[in-house]
Amino acid sequence: EIGYPPVFEAEFFHEFLTRAIRPETAAVLEQEGILPGLPVGEDRMLWCCTEKCGRKEINRLITLIGEVEGH
Repeated sequence: EIGYPPVFEAEFFHEFLTRAIRPETAAVLEQEGILPGLPVGEDRMLWCCTEKCGRKEINRLITLIGEVEGH
């Protein structure tokens, strides 16, 4: 776990809601060519994964978040 648990435990199709990432984490993701999730309110982030998001890309996202967040 990288510190951003899902808001809802139910299964999802393409989109899911987590607690929001820190602004500096979003900036690093953008610098690396990864579109961070959409902020929803002050403390949540809406993420979207489609068939174009492979395991390699998702693992890269998780690694980058972990590096910036210190996990």
